Amino acid sequence: MKKEILSVTLALYIAIMLVPTTVAADTANTIENVYENYFCQDLDTNSIDVPTETEAYEPAPTQFPDLSTASQWALVDINRALDLGIVPLHLQSQFTQPITRAEFAALAAALYEAATNREITELMKFYDTEDISVQKMGGLGVVTGVGAGNFAPDDPLTREQAAVMLSRLADAIGQPLPQYPSLFADNIRISSWAVTAVGQVQAAGIMGGIGNNSFAPRGSYTREQSIITMLRLIRHDARIEMLPVQPAPPVNIPIFMYHTSSEHNPGPLSSLYVRPSEFERQIRHLYENGFTFVTFDDWHNLHNIERPVMITFDDGYGANYTEIFPILQRYNARIVLFLTTSNLYSSGLTTDMVRRMHDSGLVQFEAHSITHRNLPSLGDAALTRELRDARDMIEAITGRSVVAVAWPAGVADARVREFARRYYQFGINAAGGMHNTGIDNFQIRRFRVSRGTTLNQFVNMLG
Repeated sequence: MKKEILSVTLALYIAIMLVPTTVAADTANTIENVYENYFCQDLDTNSIDVPTETEAYEPAPTQFPDLSTASQWALVDINRALDLGIVPLHLQSQFTQPITRAEFAALAAALYEAATNREITELMKFYDTEDISVQKMGGLGVVTGVGAGNFAPDDPLTREQAAVMLSRLADAIGQPLPQYPSLFADNIRISSWAVTAVGQVQAAGIMGGIGNNSFAPRGSYTREQSIITMLRLIRHDARIEMLPVQPAPPVNIPIFMYHTSSEHNPGPLSSLYVRPSEFERQIRHLYENGFTFVTFDDWHNLHNIERPVMITFDDGYGANYTEIFPILQRYNARIVLFLTTSNLYSSGLTTDMVRRMHDSGLVQFEAHSITHRNLPSLGDAALTRELRDARDMIEAITGRSVVAVAWPAGVADARVREFARRYYQFGINAAGGMHNTGIDNFQIRRFRVSRGTTLNQFVNMLG
């Protein structure tokens, strides 16, 4: 009898220990059922069934990080944050679920300690939580609680709360954000205690809107959005950008620059109009000779990709959809399209076309400014709008994080590149030839492909 009771007790202990802690009421009911089934029976009988490893209440453990739970558009940023070591283990799954106040504090604490190389020792206690990350952020003044000595750790974080915490985190790191007024259409809905912080994170490019120039201050924030927010704070602070990351081996990659397409002579600027037949011959050659079409999602893994090649288009034209997109579909070829947002509709390209191409998984949309102006000639405010607002507009259309900008006419100086680092991870030139990933990510080189470029000329550029 004692042996039988011991076996049942051990089985119940294993079953309970294997239940994930994130499961709520349903799990509790399962545990109660196990108790009733195995302890509320007559132990003098031989009818007790000891649970086996295949029972339903013993799910396989989650593997971390669980990138299958992340949105496709967020993968590059999530992997970057994982490389930097700023995503705590318990936040390395369920990336699309709303983040709680305590979870956001954990991200903030990890970022602070990695950026400053200092452990936070001054703690602030709250009545309703023993979470060490919350106490650390309280000690730094990044969080102050919800009143009466409480923090509400399990409450979903709101967007305006995130803005305030980010502003205070920048102060704590020693890189305070400049003060600018918030320019969102729903400013009146932002709480008075958050208005200044919202303006700061908007101007710094750390948080944007949700579309239609709205901020949705009381809307929820997901784990993956929070991770991207932390990366944007990293780009704001050049010191944090130096966090140790194991560099990938440098590789050569041919990156080709196109603009638009027309089979017939288009007249002025005809060199920009590559014939669809020319483009298809070039894509077919790459397809048949074992090249891998890559985008910026693949950048940090290029050394593991066989014969990588990147095809890019600048500006954004209706022909990119009507002429180029069908060719991409025939060869399952992926490209990057750098969109000048003022070209929408004026050049025949609509937001619906952009969404269809994006949703196909074949076209990654990145930024090419708003109006294609000469960026070095602009003042700080105008330059900020051209870089930041172009990114925000494209993200609002595609729902994907924009990570790269192509310089209009290929022109950028040190000041422009420094501004761009606040909002992007990559800056792309209009010329330069073969690119090597060992050089500055804001001086990426390309080959220009024009109307009349022969297949032999194209092949020679492949190296």
